[in-house]
Amino acid sequence: MSDSRAALGEVGERAAVVYLQASDYSVVDCNAWRREGENDIVARSPERVLVFVEVRSRRSPAGLAVVAAAVGDHKQRRIAELAGAYLAEEETDVPARSDVIAVAVDAQDCIVELEYIESAVEG
Repeated sequence: MSDSRAALGEVGERAAVVYLQASDYSVVDCNAWRREGENDIVARSPERVLVFVEVRSRRSPAGLAVVAAAVGDHKQRRIAELAGAYLAEEETDVPARSDVIAVAVDAQDCIVELEYIESAVEG
């Protein structure tokens, strides 16, 4: 991954963490690596649901429409697989869901738009 893509991802993930905490979520883990891959953010909702958050960040003058489109069927399956692997490894049997936070960033790394899509991933 290029340095600029990594930096963009970090900007989006920081914005997502701030958003979640301001919404009374507890962040459990960030960049949680497993053999199968990485969960961007694992958080607990105010209702005590374990939430796997995929953060999608883009530099886009078109805003969030382009960002949300970046979570296609293949990526959704991958997100569901990663959530299942995390739950299996942690041996936890709690309510869980997979959400997406889409972040549009301008050329100066300022957040232009952020959208939280709850239960965005089936499975």
